[in-house]
Amino acid sequence: MASGKAVVKGVLSGDTILLQGSAPASGGPPPEKQLTLSSLMAPRLGRKDAKDEPFAWPAREFLRKKLVGKLVTFRVDYVIAPREYGSVYLGEENVACSIVAEGLAKVKQGRSGQGQSPAYEELVRLEQLAQQDNKGVWNKDPGVSATTIRDVIYSGTEEFNANDLVENSKKGGRPHPVPAIIEQVRDASTLRVLLLPTMHNALLYLSGVQAPGFKKPDTPEGQEVAQPFAREAKHFVESRLLHRDVQVLLEGVDKNQHNVHGTIVHPQGNISVELVKAGLAKVVDWSARFTPVADQLRAAQRHAQRERAKLWHDFQPQEIVGTKEFNARVLEIFSGDQIAVLDHTGSTRRVFLASVRAPKMGNARKAEKDQPWSWESKEFIRKKIAGKKVKVVIEYVKTPQPGQTIAEGRSGEMEFASIFVDRNNIGEQLVAAGLANVARHRAEEPRSEWYEALLAAEKQAESSKKGVHSDREPPVHHFNDLMGQNQAKAKQFEPYLKRERQNAAVVEYVFIGNRMKVRIPKESCMISFILAGIRCPAPSRPGQPGDKYGDDALNLTKEFALQQDVEVEVDTVDKGGNFIGTMMTSRGNLAVLLLEAGLASTIGFSADQSRFSSELYAAEGRAKRARLGIWENYDEAAEKAMREMSISQEKQEEVVNFTITEIVDGGHFFCHVQGDSGIQNIDNKMRAFSMNAEQASHLKEPIKKGTLCAAKFTADDNWYRAKVDSQVGDGEYKVLFIDYGNSDVVNSQRLRQLDPTILAAPAQARECKLAYVKVPSLNDEFGEDAAVMFHQLAWGKNLVAKVVGRDATGVLSCVLFDADNSGEGINQQMVQRGLGRVDKRAPSSDSLVASLRADEEVAKRDRAYVWSYGDISDEEDEEFSKDSRRKDRRNR
Repeated sequence: MASGKAVVKGVLSGDTILLQGSAPASGGPPPEKQLTLSSLMAPRLGRKDAKDEPFAWPAREFLRKKLVGKLVTFRVDYVIAPREYGSVYLGEENVACSIVAEGLAKVKQGRSGQGQSPAYEELVRLEQLAQQDNKGVWNKDPGVSATTIRDVIYSGTEEFNANDLVENSKKGGRPHPVPAIIEQVRDASTLRVLLLPTMHNALLYLSGVQAPGFKKPDTPEGQEVAQPFAREAKHFVESRLLHRDVQVLLEGVDKNQHNVHGTIVHPQGNISVELVKAGLAKVVDWSARFTPVADQLRAAQRHAQRERAKLWHDFQPQEIVGTKEFNARVLEIFSGDQIAVLDHTGSTRRVFLASVRAPKMGNARKAEKDQPWSWESKEFIRKKIAGKKVKVVIEYVKTPQPGQTIAEGRSGEMEFASIFVDRNNIGEQLVAAGLANVARHRAEEPRSEWYEALLAAEKQAESSKKGVHSDREPPVHHFNDLMGQNQAKAKQFEPYLKRERQNAAVVEYVFIGNRMKVRIPKESCMISFILAGIRCPAPSRPGQPGDKYGDDALNLTKEFALQQDVEVEVDTVDKGGNFIGTMMTSRGNLAVLLLEAGLASTIGFSADQSRFSSELYAAEGRAKRARLGIWENYDEAAEKAMREMSISQEKQEEVVNFTITEIVDGGHFFCHVQGDSGIQNIDNKMRAFSMNAEQASHLKEPIKKGTLCAAKFTADDNWYRAKVDSQVGDGEYKVLFIDYGNSDVVNSQRLRQLDPTILAAPAQARECKLAYVKVPSLNDEFGEDAAVMFHQLAWGKNLVAKVVGRDATGVLSCVLFDADNSGEGINQQMVQRGLGRVDKRAPSSDSLVASLRADEEVAKRDRAYVWSYGDISDEEDEEFSKDSRRKDRRNR
């Protein structure tokens, strides 16, 4: 490029320019040449450590304004290594002659053999004229010369205050354009600017963008290493801005308090936007907050990504597998930015708010405390969307970091989404309330489509000093946690919760369909709450299967109540400190909802005490008739027969036919009512169960007393319905077979979970005692004799029983007769043989009691069995029985 045409890229001083040639066909930046005007010497511009020579600045400005960006003709006249000297023509105008004529440069006499300008004589002539006219450097007035020397304030010096510079440039609180000249392009996003008229020489970082740069060499001799596309990006900016007049918006100062961030305003557009659009820079979120055109920058970046321009040549947009947008119901809120939803397919998915970061909730197991404002953030989201239908827009998906776990999610991925309720972006509302921050993403990371709206909301929250942006201390929340407390502690709160029938509450956690952890804001307490009158099947646990429909009951309660505003009505407090009562949700009575879905059954004595008892039984009836849930195998005819038998048992003076199934002792036994089809129905169901019993779920140990299940009887290896009575050893349990009355000790491996519909039927073995007669137990003296005698009199016999009463536990008091023997009754025969005594509380007016007392007198006189030691009182007999039982325990 010894001669030809070129564009003036920059003017370095009053006698030196930078020329730019045509771009090569192979691509990349075009060639450049630094050229000093032949036979001229202009005053030198100053630096940090030296001031300008007089008229140096006017000389540079004369050439800059005349030449920058213009097409010129040039010719190299001579070379004095490493510099090249030449002539430059703007059209027909010799630029050297023009600056000499203005007195802004002197003609230099070249040394012998070094060469000189072809227009040397003309330059000398023009210089003489300038001298005569006292132009420029030839002006003899010292005051004039002094005015041409700039007082430049350089960044990095004590005089340079970045904060003051930015604040002073504002008008009405907003950045106002400041005239400036681009003095240097260090890289495409870092420029040195000279601010006018204050002469501040500042290093300006373009707000919101970062271009590839140049790595400094490790050694002084090493060459600077350019990052990919760094040179092309630098040329992009230099060719448009170097030494050009521009307007600069000084928008902010970084944390180092000396780096100024801003935007360059040019008549032909915003260089930051154009740079990003060309794929030569990326958006930087942390500094994009300074500029009002952040949305334009991100739009430009999306354009570059779509075009795969330059830095984005290998960009692959993330593809969302499956449906990107869907409607869902919110099931649970874990924190201000994490929720669980039930999607359109019925699957539960954990979703994270896209580009939103809320304060982190603590973890009690790890002894981690809640971060400030985390409770408010979670509560804000809860009140907005808990239990509601929302629109979910999946924005991007991430893979958890090593060691990071998520409870739920599709294919182990973390799904980030924007959540909308009534077209309102919940994430944006959370940020606007000052209860979350906007995530700062790397340029290559995906982000929310509504990112600009999030940033605008955050900026507003910051200016209003809301929530996490405020100077005040966050609120402190204290709750009396009554979970797991004893009855006495819970009883202290019972009057307050009963005082108002309906207590506003929030369901914090669901353990099982009918048991929850509930927060009562007014009383500042957390309670364990159980729905009165119903029982739900147990849900599955990690590594432990649950009852059939247990998970369905749990999920229904979560859907209708979890983290939602409810009202609770407390009836009582049980021995475990659990509050029992009714819960009203936005859908109605939760117990009724569970019952009519077939996911719960009524508990008679508890349901009867509820003021909603009729609604509970009606809901259960509807589920039974529809055979929903646990009632899928419901047999209405069988239940009717059971109910009729139960009613008949409650009647006093009822005469029925019995067959004894188990003898406990001489006066205590179990029996079946003859002609009742209930036991046959149960036996048929248990035979069907036995076909697949080994595949049925085991019971989780330790097994609680009173648990109903299926047990394998040791004597015949058949399965029967049973109730766990107690644990007698490691993995060994005593069980009562509720349909026959006999007991057995079995290993836990011989116990199985049983279908709730089979368990719902009442026990078929009726527990009875001889009426009016006290018979020694097996552990008492003569107890075995009494049991043997009763066995001889009653076992295998066709008995007629007169039911004369029932105690609080449901045990029937009976007078027994052998239907095939018209002789005396069994009660009377036990008394006659001295193996039973007449209960002193028996009614004297009863003719049977009178007869029994007469027989008792005969037995006393004969000193038969219990009367062997004479006529002892009831008190003495009771103490004797206790001593006998203590001896028996010691012997065992």
